[in-house]
Amino acid sequence: MGDKNSKQAGTETQEVSEVVEMSQDIAEDVHELGRELRERAEDIRKEVVKQLQNAAATIRERAQESKNAREMLDVADTIAHNLEKAANYINARKLDEISQEATKVVKRNPWRITAIVFAIGVILGLFLRRDDE
Repeated sequence: MGDKNSKQAGTETQEVSEVVEMSQDIAEDVHELGRELRERAEDIRKEVVKQLQNAAATIRERAQESKNAREMLDVADTIAHNLEKAANYINARKLDEISQEATKVVKRNPWRITAIVFAIGVILGLFLRRDDE
């Protein structure tokens, strides 16, 4: 009887060891995945900064090339300036900081954010459509 109990205890101990080892492997995999995701997010952040700066430069170039009124040039310059500010903001902060600040702003002003995004889309759409004509 004692032999049977010690064999059973040995089997249970081995099973527990296997479960512990599997959970450690999973934890390591999750940690590695998190590291890879942070690296990719950082690469995306850098690309967003670059694209915002390029968009600002393109808006300024197209506004200067077009024959539109001075007011349109001023609007384009304001948009380009704001894109550059956004690029500088993103470049100066870590992703966690940006996420926390964005969440706070959206929670405080959901309708205002929606209206701003809509207005920017309309203005850019009109500006780019005029340039094609």
